[in-house]
Amino acid sequence: LFARAFGYVAAARPGCFGAGGPPRLVGGEHMVGVALLVFARDDGVFPQDAQAARIPTGAVGGRLGNKGGVAMSFRLADSSVCVVGAHLSAHRGDVAGRNADYHAICERDCFRRGLGAWTRTAEGRHACRDAFGALDHDVVLFLGDLNYRIIASVDDEEVFDLVRDGEIDRLAKLDQLNVARAKGDVFEHGFIEAPLTFAPTYKYATGSKFYDFELPEAEQAGRKIRCPAWCDRVLWRGRPTGPRAAGAPTESATCSSYDRGDERLIVSDHRAARRRRGFFPRRARGRGAFRRRRRGRRQALERIE
Repeated sequence: LFARAFGYVAAARPGCFGAGGPPRLVGGEHMVGVALLVFARDDGVFPQDAQAARIPTGAVGGRLGNKGGVAMSFRLADSSVCVVGAHLSAHRGDVAGRNADYHAICERDCFRRGLGAWTRTAEGRHACRDAFGALDHDVVLFLGDLNYRIIASVDDEEVFDLVRDGEIDRLAKLDQLNVARAKGDVFEHGFIEAPLTFAPTYKYATGSKFYDFELPEAEQAGRKIRCPAWCDRVLWRGRPTGPRAAGAPTESATCSSYDRGDERLIVSDHRAARRRRGFFPRRARGRGAFRRRRRGRRQALERIE
């Protein structure tokens, strides 16, 4: 399924991967309406130990996958990485539901053994855990249709006017996710999001470049006109990797740009959010770390005591 989907994208958009050609598929997972594909180029360091997980948070006590997330865990050099693709609770008034979905995803020990299984105890010894979750990784990318809207106390017409006038800064201050993060209600685990400097990603008239409220009145008939909002987001969390050369980044992940995706993709009422990032994988040093050594065609993962 994932190979066919990737083949379709590669054939339809032959230039979208740059001069280096298409990358290799690391892995993927899907659950009802949310899917995640992770690709990487083999530039000397290719992701290893990949595994996927489904984390439903939907109806029937969180058992159904109509809401929730899918995640990919892998190791890049000596850094552990987790990518979470999420679809959180909908509707403008359900901020608490979205916050709860986020915590359920992050608190679930959804991966088993292998990558990230070593943890330091209070006595300083290393113990082996059978299960681990997203927040146990060095770098976490959390992205998808997070469904946060403009705060409900703001009138729809006021939102329409702010969008028409391009008042992005004023609108961003009314964003539910920004407000909730400022209160420490969600993404409080050291996650970062670059500033919102682009137009809201929702809700467009499918197949057009116009928001629902921008359509002629005759075309608005029978439609549910929703307030524009930044439903589609990318946040990240990285652990410091130690001192580097002067002027070099000290975090394991950085962001160089954050904007909307290709404007030609108009098959949905959403527009994709796109983040370009730099990633600086850790090289193991010192006690309790891991070092990867090449031995011919074999790769051994050796624990340094």
